[in-house]
Amino acid sequence: MKILTLEFCVGTACHMKGTPDIIAAVEALPPEMRSNILLRLTHCLGNCGAGPNVKFDGILHSRVTVDSLSDLLKRYFQQE
Repeated sequence: MKILTLEFCVGTACHMKGTPDIIAAVEALPPEMRSNILLRLTHCLGNCGAGPNVKFDGILHSRVTVDSLSDLLKRYFQQE
């Protein structure tokens, strides 16, 4: 199984819109799933007005919530 890279914007706008909650949800995943995810933090992904922003395996997703990221993760790991 390949490692999934999640790059989270932790700039002010995304932070205020919920990035810490999304990161906490990823960190709380079951170990067998969490061990296949590389978390990276960055200060800007260039779409501040539509945060929180996350690059999911190189693809930018905006207005991310815990639920929407959970859906993306489920689809990703089902494909593997």
